[in-house]
Amino acid sequence: MQRGNDLQQNRVCVGGIVGIGWPVAQQAPCKEPSVIVSSNAERVQKAVECISGEALGQAVNVSDEGAVATLFASL
Repeated sequence: MQRGNDLQQNRVCVGGIVGIGWPVAQQAPCKEPSVIVSSNAERVQKAVECISGEALGQAVNVSDEGAVATLFASL
């Protein structure tokens, strides 16, 4: 059995604009647009613009379980 991640058939939801999340959002070879999530709406918008609009952005307080559940339900 071959192991690996087939991201081309999935959507990647990246939490955070700084650290590991940013390069993942830029490089993820996904069929669907990546989703960039951060509590800072301005950073989210700038990140989406940097990826030429090929990502979706959402400001979400990830410490709020209900807000995170709502985000994933909407995807």
